[in-house]
Amino acid sequence: MITESELRNLIAESLELLVNFSVPLYYADDYGRPIQFGTGFFVRGNAEYYLVTAAHVLDTAFEKEVFYYVTPSKIRKLSGETTRTGKSALNRCDDVIDIGVMRLTGDGLPPYPEVSKFVMEPEYLRPQYLPRAGRNYTIVGFPATKSKVNRSEGTVLVAPHAYRCEPVSDQDYHKYGFSPENHVLLQLDLRVGFGPNGEQVNFPKPQGMSGSPIFILYSENSVDETRVFPVVAVGIEYRQKQKLLVGTDVGRVIEAIEGPLLGKFV
Repeated sequence: MITESELRNLIAESLELLVNFSVPLYYADDYGRPIQFGTGFFVRGNAEYYLVTAAHVLDTAFEKEVFYYVTPSKIRKLSGETTRTGKSALNRCDDVIDIGVMRLTGDGLPPYPEVSKFVMEPEYLRPQYLPRAGRNYTIVGFPATKSKVNRSEGTVLVAPHAYRCEPVSDQDYHKYGFSPENHVLLQLDLRVGFGPNGEQVNFPKPQGMSGSPIFILYSENSVDETRVFPVVAVGIEYRQKQKLLVGTDVGRVIEAIEGPLLGKFV
């Protein structure tokens, strides 16, 4: 059983590492200011590079120019072929999977060491990592409320946050309309978050964290996993009334990478 001191050290260590894989996504408002609205992460597969996020985040990229930072002051616009679950963006509320994957094309592919953004190898994705119980999870992303724009320099400062939590009982998934095979359901108490330095803070509202990777922080019955941090799901929704964070199993990401990608924009 992990002690409270060991847990604090593990959280600080994991956040320092895992934040390198979460990528804040932006579009420009009417005044040209960057608006952070989602999160994603890069995966390498089949000698290609992919951006993984929620489908409703990629929906925005078909309406606006979505970009991310490759240096503190230089951006890269999204371009590539995409696949999104669901019948259409108009019916996104009916899409309980909500996964979007883009095969990146053009110049300037990841990684981006100047902003400490790196690529996950496919072996870090662990589909249907069952049972969900008996494990402790963390989601690492960028809440939009913690994004600050420097207008004079044309840069943006974002603060990564992590939420450490336990899943709901596997037997309770059905009452929320989900299954453990396809989703990870996490109990989200906004009073127990962790800031950029691993300090405990009240967690900000999770707007802007859709598309963030969900990692296994540790398992009660396995010491080895405490340094591996496999990715098991993609965060897609926060249900405030139920204090429930919903993630979709990364098996859907693997299916998208291995199958044909639909849609294209440059």
